[in-house]
Amino acid sequence: MRDAIYVKSDELALRWDSQGRLLVRRGLSRRQVAIPPKIVALLHAFDGQRTVAAALARCGLDEGALEIVASLRGAGVLLTHEEANAASETGPRISHQIEVSGREAMILDGLATEAEQRRLYETLVEAPFARLQFSTEATAHRRRFSLEVELADFRASWLHRRLQGLLRDLLPTEDLYVSRVYADCTLPSDQPVIHTDCWPVDRDLTLVYFACPEWSADWSGETVIYDDDDDGRLPIIPRPGRGALFRGALRHGARPPSSLAPAPRYTLAIKMRSVPRGSPAPELPQARLRPHLAPQIIFGAAPE
Repeated sequence: MRDAIYVKSDELALRWDSQGRLLVRRGLSRRQVAIPPKIVALLHAFDGQRTVAAALARCGLDEGALEIVASLRGAGVLLTHEEANAASETGPRISHQIEVSGREAMILDGLATEAEQRRLYETLVEAPFARLQFSTEATAHRRRFSLEVELADFRASWLHRRLQGLLRDLLPTEDLYVSRVYADCTLPSDQPVIHTDCWPVDRDLTLVYFACPEWSADWSGETVIYDDDDDGRLPIIPRPGRGALFRGALRHGARPPSSLAPAPRYTLAIKMRSVPRGSPAPELPQARLRPHLAPQIIFGAAPE
């Protein structure tokens, strides 16, 4: 069995790991349930099928299989998409997930309260940004405003705590270590380019967290995930409490805010080193790209 398979049909949304443990999101957390191999095999049949009935017909299963599904749903293990969405209107959640060129990309919502989002935004508005950030050596002459964040500040933040629980369930075979965090202030005149954050063989993760307390689709500013042919596969509109999470080897780029936007596009870029679960922790020195700036306490002591 492949590891961490995600299965979705019109009625079911679930994933399980290589040991047959079913990982199902319900409400604000994920539940882990031991599933017998026979039922795991049944659930595999739903992969790629439009309806449960079509899946059962395809693998020649009868009403007994429907009874198994009904009992799992009765126990609250399986949810319809409508039920999952209704139960996850607040709190950290994965609201969309796709695979692009063999790598995961997803949208995380509900990562901040309104008060936390407002405080973060107000801190960034007054922070001493410097025009020193660029995406590739070829575009070093077109730098944008950025500010390095102390790793210790981030590790003590509410955002780090929220991500830890979510990512632990999402990636059960990996250990993740935050290697760099910086804030970007993107203006309508900026022209970010498509780029990658790590080598193709690496499994490092990038989270782009949108720090503005309000945003409209008319203001542009999307983060766009591209496939290997540079076709845009996942445009992610900024929203309060939202993050774009993807493998750093995926090509991606930020769209500048439009002239309609009442404020710059503030984001946090969080880079995470991925190693197999249980491996020694990598060395992660704090980046010191702008030593003339005093360390900034970006998050403060906002309550959970």
